[in-house]
Amino acid sequence: MEYEVRSLVVAGDAGVLRLTALCHGPDGAEVWARAWLSNQRGTLAESAQGPVLAGSVVSLEVPIPVDLDPEDKYLAAFRVEASPLDTRDVKVVDLDFGQLAAYQKPSSKIPD
Repeated sequence: MEYEVRSLVVAGDAGVLRLTALCHGPDGAEVWARAWLSNQRGTLAESAQGPVLAGSVVSLEVPIPVDLDPEDKYLAAFRVEASPLDTRDVKVVDLDFGQLAAYQKPSSKIPD
Protein backbone atom coordinates (compact mmCIF):
# COMPACT_ATOMS: atom_id res chain seq x y z
CA MET A 1 0.00 0.00 0.00
CA GLU A 2 1.47 3.33 -1.06
CA TYR A 3 -0.23 5.40 1.67
CA GLU A 4 -1.02 3.85 5.02
CA VAL A 5 -1.83 4.60 8.64
CA ARG A 6 0.51 2.44 10.72
CA SER A 7 0.84 1.72 14.44
CA LEU A 8 -2.25 3.63 15.59
CA VAL A 9 -2.30 4.29 19.35
CA VAL A 10 -5.37 5.76 21.06
CA ALA A 11 -5.10 7.30 24.54
CA GLY A 12 -6.64 10.18 26.41
CA ASP A 13 -6.85 12.34 29.48
CA ALA A 14 -8.17 15.72 30.61
CA GLY A 15 -11.04 15.66 28.12
CA VAL A 16 -8.87 14.97 25.09
CA LEU A 17 -8.62 11.86 22.95
CA ARG A 18 -5.07 11.50 21.59
CA LEU A 19 -4.55 9.51 18.37
CA THR A 20 -0.97 8.89 17.29
CA ALA A 21 0.13 7.08 14.14
CA LEU A 22 2.89 6.74 11.58
CA CYS A 23 1.73 8.35 8.32
CA HIS A 24 3.28 6.24 5.58
CA GLY A 25 3.51 7.50 1.99
CA PRO A 26 5.88 7.69 -0.97
CA ASP A 27 9.46 8.71 -0.12
CA GLY A 28 9.75 12.48 0.11
CA ALA A 29 6.00 13.05 -0.28
CA GLU A 30 3.93 15.31 1.90
CA VAL A 31 0.93 13.79 3.66
CA TRP A 32 -1.93 15.17 5.71
CA ALA A 33 -3.49 13.54 8.77
CA ARG A 34 -7.00 13.79 10.16
CA ALA A 35 -8.54 12.18 13.25
CA TRP A 36 -12.04 12.22 14.63
CA LEU A 37 -14.44 10.86 17.22
CA SER A 38 -17.92 9.83 16.09
CA ASN A 39 -21.03 7.95 17.05
CA GLN A 40 -23.82 6.49 14.92
CA ARG A 41 -25.20 9.99 14.26
CA GLY A 42 -21.95 11.44 12.88
CA THR A 43 -18.74 13.22 13.74
CA LEU A 44 -18.55 14.69 17.27
CA ALA A 45 -15.11 16.33 17.04
CA GLU A 46 -12.06 16.24 14.79
CA SER A 47 -8.52 17.47 14.35
CA ALA A 48 -6.14 17.71 11.39
CA GLN A 49 -2.50 18.38 10.63
CA GLY A 50 -0.41 18.74 7.55
CA PRO A 51 1.50 18.79 5.50
CA VAL A 52 4.16 16.59 7.09
CA LEU A 53 6.72 14.36 5.41
CA ALA A 54 5.67 10.78 4.74
CA GLY A 55 7.07 8.58 7.50
CA SER A 56 6.33 11.13 10.20
CA VAL A 57 4.64 10.19 13.45
CA VAL A 58 1.66 12.47 13.96
CA SER A 59 -0.26 12.94 17.21
CA LEU A 60 -3.67 14.59 16.96
CA GLU A 61 -5.81 15.71 19.88
CA VAL A 62 -9.59 15.50 19.55
CA PRO A 63 -11.74 17.12 22.27
CA ILE A 64 -14.18 14.74 23.93
CA PRO A 65 -17.66 16.25 24.23
CA VAL A 66 -19.04 16.40 27.78
CA ASP A 67 -22.53 15.23 26.78
CA LEU A 68 -21.74 11.63 25.83
CA ASP A 69 -24.64 9.18 25.84
CA PRO A 70 -23.85 5.89 27.61
CA GLU A 71 -26.11 4.07 25.12
CA ASP A 72 -24.15 5.21 22.05
CA LYS A 73 -21.41 3.31 20.29
CA TYR A 74 -18.29 5.38 19.60
CA LEU A 75 -15.32 5.11 17.31
CA ALA A 76 -12.05 6.94 16.87
CA ALA A 77 -10.62 7.16 13.38
CA PHE A 78 -7.31 8.31 11.90
CA ARG A 79 -6.69 8.84 8.21
CA VAL A 80 -3.78 9.74 5.98
CA GLU A 81 -4.37 11.95 2.95
CA ALA A 82 -2.29 12.54 -0.19
CA SER A 83 -3.61 16.11 -0.19
CA PRO A 84 -6.26 17.78 1.97
CA LEU A 85 -9.36 15.53 2.00
CA ASP A 86 -7.84 13.09 -0.55
CA THR A 87 -8.15 10.06 1.74
CA ARG A 88 -5.80 7.15 1.08
CA ASP A 89 -6.13 5.02 4.23
CA VAL A 90 -8.25 4.97 7.40
CA LYS A 91 -7.87 3.02 10.63
CA VAL A 92 -10.80 2.79 13.06
CA VAL A 93 -10.91 1.80 16.74
CA ASP A 94 -14.16 1.04 18.57
CA LEU A 95 -14.50 2.79 21.94
CA ASP A 96 -17.10 2.29 24.61
CA PHE A 97 -18.68 4.90 26.84
CA GLY A 98 -16.61 3.78 29.85
CA GLN A 99 -13.32 4.39 28.03
CA LEU A 100 -14.37 7.88 26.94
CA ALA A 101 -15.80 8.78 30.34
CA ALA A 102 -12.46 7.83 31.94
CA TYR A 103 -10.72 10.35 29.67
CA GLN A 104 -13.02 13.24 30.68
CA LYS A 105 -11.86 16.24 32.66
CA PRO A 106 -12.50 15.77 36.40
CA SER A 107 -14.84 18.76 36.43
CA SER A 108 -16.96 17.34 33.61
CA LYS A 109 -16.74 13.65 34.43
CA ILE A 110 -20.04 11.95 33.81
CA PRO A 111 -21.41 10.44 37.03
CA ASP A 112 -21.79 6.67 37.27
